[in-house]
Order: sequence, then structure tokens, then C-alpha cells
Amino acid sequence: MPDAELVAMSANPELTARKNGIRAIDRMSIISIMKEMKDMDLFISGGGSLFQDVTSRRSILYYLGVVYLAKVIFKKKVMIYSQGIGPVTDPKNRERMAKLFRKLDIINVRDNQSKLELNAMGVTENIRVTTDTVFSLEKPDHMAGAEILANCGVNTRKLTLGVSVRSWKECTPRISARNFLQIRRYLSRLAIPAGSGCHPEQTRAKIPRIAHEWHAGLNPAPQKRTPCAGKRVCAARGSYR
Repeated sequence: MPDAELVAMSANPELTARKNGIRAIDRMSIISIMKEMKDMDLFISGGGSLFQDVTSRRSILYYLGVVYLAKVIFKKKVMIYSQGIGPVTDPKNRERMAKLFRKLDIINVRDNQSKLELNAMGVTENIRVTTDTVFSLEKPDHMAGAEILANCGVNTRKLTLGVSVRSWKECTPRISARNFLQIRRYLSRLAIPAGSGCHPEQTRAKIPRIAHEWHAGLNPAPQKRTPCAGKRVCAARGSYR
């Protein structure tokens, strides 16, 4: 759509506009959203797993709400773009979602499981299974990536595996340790740098307990600030045997 005017709903409109060269509005400003919807031709709800209620019971209501505004109130065409659907556990949310999604023009999901989840809700039409939009990104500069890794102390001449350590419901540090131990079978060395920008407090808190279970081969990285601190290159690194 070379002639289309794009307007993004953003948590940081100024940054979004500056980085992408498009107009952006505050995604929490209902007045700004409605003003744009009045004149728009197409509303695209895209990226990630927005339609689920396991991480938050409120966020799904927001995302359904803006789609409802676009389709039902303003009678505009609506496309769900590259979404991962579910899990949606609340029966009321499933009912709301099914009723709304049956009205939509195109539902583009990134995996077959998302289609099956919609089918289970009773949504069966206008669904296309494609892939995650991340695969459409331009290939990154390998030299720039190698420089970042080198600054973090990673030997870039060996194959490297990175793991982002995140807290997730019942996945305790003990469970994480067991999971990482499976990875450790294929690595000659595995280190978890702390303070590298991705949830450093969570990572730091997990290292001692994970290290306790990984009685062999684990090398916790020092918790001092390194040249890579603040960059989103984090959690684990290692090399194949």
C-alpha cells in the first residue's frame, strides 16, 4: 500500500513516529483513537499474542474493545494480522471474542493452533494461517551483532545459543534449572550473565538456585556492569561440543 497513510497506536507515540516516519497516537487516548477511526479505511490489529487472558484479564478487554470500536461502532474494515490466539480461559471472554471475530473481514493467524482455538470458539470463516511477521524483517547486520556479542565476552567463532530467562506462573527457578539442564546436554559451556538489560533482577535472583542444581558445568557470570549492559542480548550463552 504505497499510497496509504499509516497511523500507529502506541504507548510512546513520539518515539514510534520518530523511528518509523509515520504518525502515531496514544493508544490509551480514546478521543484520539475515535478521531482517527472516523476517517480511516482499515483497522489492523497485529503482532504478538494480544487475544489471551492468561497474563492479564484486562488486556484482552482492551484489544477486543478497540476492534469493537472499529468494526461495530465505526463500521470499518478490520484485519487481524499475524496474531497468536489464546489461551482464552474465561468463558465470557471466549463468547465476546467469538461474537466479534465472526464480524471481521480477515483473520490472519501465525500458527495452526491459533486457528484451531478460533474454531473451538465457533469462528470458522475468513481465517488464514501464515507465519509470524518477524520473519519478514530485514536480515540484521551480522558484523554489528558480532561486535555486541564480543563486547559481552562471547567467543563469536563458536556457535552461540541465547536464552532469555523470564518468570512464568508455576515455572519456578527449580523448574527452569531442569529445563536448562536439558539444554546443557548439548553445550560444553553455559553462562547466564546478570544485569544485561532483560529483566536483570529476575535473572540475578535465579542464578544461585539454578547454579545449585547445575552442580557441573555452569559458570554464573559476574554481576558487575559490562559493555553489553543495557543491550537486549542476554540470559545464556554456550557453545556446542
